[in-house]
Amino acid sequence: MRLAQFFFGFMLAGVLVLPATGFSAQAPAVTSAPLDLEAQQLDVNQADGRAVFTGQVRVTQGPLVLTTDKLIVRYNRQGDDGSGVKDIQAEGNVTLVQAAQTITAQAAQYALAQEQIILTGQVTLGQGDTVLRGARLVYDLKTGRAQMQGTTNQRVRARLSPAGGL
Repeated sequence: MRLAQFFFGFMLAGVLVLPATGFSAQAPAVTSAPLDLEAQQLDVNQADGRAVFTGQVRVTQGPLVLTTDKLIVRYNRQGDDGSGVKDIQAEGNVTLVQAAQTITAQAAQYALAQEQIILTGQVTLGQGDTVLRGARLVYDLKTGRAQMQGTTNQRVRARLSPAGGL
């Protein structure tokens, strides 16, 4: 299982959300950077094809840092169609930071087959004084399209600052 490749895709795609919403971003050169993962515990269950990292999880690759309470990697088991990782989920206090850009949410999912990253639960994207907030953010890796969604009770909000990157 090549977890490093999939973690890199998850983290890089998260940083790419900012340019899709109008934020300036520097393309990080992290493809050859080592991937460092820290957690208080790792449980791997071959029977259900899951690896679960818990307890102050921190994933770092070059300038990218992802922190969360729990990181779940679901992968194809032997005998399943295909091989590799199915999806990666971050649950609880999700924060993705690259330089001055920060994304926070309560949960994030990188669905590899759909080539989408979905962030949910009080999603906030920020760079300097420029901030976007919503209930759900869907980023399509194939098209580069990002869509911030609200709910009946939570509208999409933006504070745009010329000095903040727009």
